[in-house]
Amino acid sequence: MAKIAALLPEKADRQALLAAAPPHEVLWSGSWRELYRLVRKEPVAAAVADLHAEDRKDGVLRVYRFTQRFPLTPILVWGELEGRELFRLGKVGARDIVMARDAQDPWLVRELLDAALKRDSVPMYNTQFKYFPGPYHVWMNEMLTTGTKSPEDIGRAMQEAWDAAAAAAGS
Repeated sequence: MAKIAALLPEKADRQALLAAAPPHEVLWSGSWRELYRLVRKEPVAAAVADLHAEDRKDGVLRVYRFTQRFPLTPILVWGELEGRELFRLGKVGARDIVMARDAQDPWLVRELLDAALKRDSVPMYNTQFKYFPGPYHVWMNEMLTTGTKSPEDIGRAMQEAWDAAAAAAGS
């Protein structure tokens, strides 16, 4: 079960996400600022945000800033989008979009959510952490390639890797 941070002001959108999210836990936020804070403080596996959640804010710019601040957290963009917005979203790197007309289909939303949760983070991991000590890199790579992403498993693997490195250095 993963935690999903969500910024969806419309009640119908919230219900659609809840229908598609089981067995995942959804954590709600009321603004982009709260969404950033939530992702920073909680171990969320993904985020879902309505592009038009705040009227006076540029939603595409908010998505861009989110992807820059949290590069390992996938974000699903939700809402009624036009061609120019879709183009801009593609340019900022948004990979998953739930169109408003498709939001009431729980199977489609669940597929997009599952795809975002299972997205391969190994290439990003390998480029950002390839210079870490050997055992740490091996364990983390193994954890990511097998699809295990729970914080407890990753924490346990990190501790085992550091213990193995300490034992190897001590002997």
